[in-house]
Amino acid sequence: MKKKLTLSINQDLLIKAKNLAKEEGISLSAIFEKYLKKRIAEVKHHQGLEEPTKTYKSLSPAVRKKLGALNELDELLSKIQVSKDVDNADYRDERYAARS
Repeated sequence: MKKKLTLSINQDLLIKAKNLAKEEGISLSAIFEKYLKKRIAEVKHHQGLEEPTKTYKSLSPAVRKKLGALNELDELLSKIQVSKDVDNADYRDERYAARS
């Protein structure tokens, strides 16, 4: 069942989102819904990783420590990917255009 939703959003972001929707041939609502589904799945996956299982509990402390380090690395990498958004593209364009 579909429900109507009213949101407030930065005007520049809205313009970029509308352009993306037009390029992909889908509605802005579909883009938003797709994003939410993906984000909810990511959160559920992450929460599942945090819940210790019998298998995890049976691992040696050294292996658990390495898994913890991998989880930390995964979190760092996800933050780096988030920082590569469209808003930073203008900064990168300006920075590298000055070198030319």
